[in-house]
Amino acid sequence: MNFEHLNKTFPAIESPGLAGFDPRLADITGLAQNGNSAEAASAIEALFDDGIYDVRLFGYYIYGVFLERGLGCLGEGFDAIERTLTENWQTVGPEKNRAKWASGTIQWLLKQLEKNLGRQESTRSANYEQWLREVDAEQVAAIRQSLSEARAAVEFALEEHATQVTEGIDKIGAWLEAFERSVFVEPEAEAEPEPEAEPASGGQAAASGPVSTGTQVGGAVVEGSVHLTLLIKKLTAFERLVGEGKMSLAAIVADDLLSIINDFDARLYFPTIFASFSRHHALHVSAIGEFMEGKEGPEWQALHDFYKVDLDGFVELE
Repeated sequence: MNFEHLNKTFPAIESPGLAGFDPRLADITGLAQNGNSAEAASAIEALFDDGIYDVRLFGYYIYGVFLERGLGCLGEGFDAIERTLTENWQTVGPEKNRAKWASGTIQWLLKQLEKNLGRQESTRSANYEQWLREVDAEQVAAIRQSLSEARAAVEFALEEHATQVTEGIDKIGAWLEAFERSVFVEPEAEAEPEPEAEPASGGQAAASGPVSTGTQVGGAVVEGSVHLTLLIKKLTAFERLVGEGKMSLAAIVADDLLSIINDFDARLYFPTIFASFSRHHALHVSAIGEFMEGKEGPEWQALHDFYKVDLDGFVELE
């Protein structure tokens, strides 16, 4: 599957799209919302072949193509959204409540993408590792540009239905920004001739090594997730709004930040730290659970007290 159908001019026909009572609309919606995205996308593609373009189905189709082709195809998907909301806006169905239906289908798509991308990242799935190998920073930058153009089209075409869509777009944009940093490779500088060594005076000169932009934990650089990037962006926005005296806007951001703080889940913001723990815990949960049943006993309490005061010694216990 690809986006060929959505990146061309739609035919101008009377009453475009599907009628509200058309069983194909309900069937395809049921398939997509029950997780049968590939079947839904195939059925939608058959409609495209018949010249039927209904915006209510576009989110399902774009998500189905993403599941089949991966991260690299998202730029084309966002281009399809932009073109639908501009060049093809008057010829896509349905005619009634078109902006409302377009908002709904794009919101659905963005929520599915957010969940999928976050899950792939937090579990370091095979798909995510493949994206790290095959999608470079230049490609991600192009995807982000397509997303930005789609955002502008959303604000123009959907008007009062645009707000929730742009919020979802910004979340995907933050994830892509973080992923772009993950795959960015500094261009190699041309090698300069090494200066002749000069006799050292006093002592040996200190060598300068690479500087890490991450947090060093046990010899490893800890990377934050897209959620951390978005959190930092919100904190910065709050400080700016307060500084500019925009207290009504700052209150909205503060409410969101306090909610995040109260429900803070470190695994969501620093998934790489907890990935190994989560894997080992899942593999040995039954054996570990047996010992947890004795948490109220004196042996558990004694070990717990020792653990709190001497972690290194605790680990060495036989």
